Amino acid sequence: MQHQRIKCACFCVLKDAEIKTTKAGQDYLSIIAVSGKDSYRTWITLYGSSVEAIIGKLRPEGKIYVEGWLSLPRDKEGERFPRIDAELVQPIGEIDLRKRAASTKAKEPAAPNGQRADPPASRGDILADGRAEQKGSAKKYDKPFNDDLSDIFPAA
Repeated sequence: MQHQRIKCACFCVLKDAEIKTTKAGQDYLSIIAVSGKDSYRTWITLYGSSVEAIIGKLRPEGKIYVEGWLSLPRDKEGERFPRIDAELVQPIGEIDLRKRAASTKAKEPAAPNGQRADPPASRGDILADGRAEQKGSAKKYDKPFNDDLSDIFPAA
């Protein structure tokens, strides 16, 4: 029976990780991690050629970032448990957001004579206090994004 799956991304604390082999001879990474305030145990699997490189970077009780497909299959007793078929597993300290943003950012056309091109009108104007004025249906945000993870990963 095919389980319903949803795309997910989460931060977890690593409990155990080991390389296993399928019956067909393919290596995969099997991870047990906990996430959330109630420390829900999550089973994570990662297939592919990057398994060997990632296992060396993982540390017990280390924080990891996972992207993949979440499903809730049943165990032998009939209880559901969270399982993620991962597409990406990275230790938190190994994530380079600048590199990722640069690879997804659209390149702007260069201005003649090496001068800086004016931004397109759709981006809005810069206000006196330095904030960008959004035009159209875009929302205005007065507060900066809070990237503090202390509520997810309390200090030991």
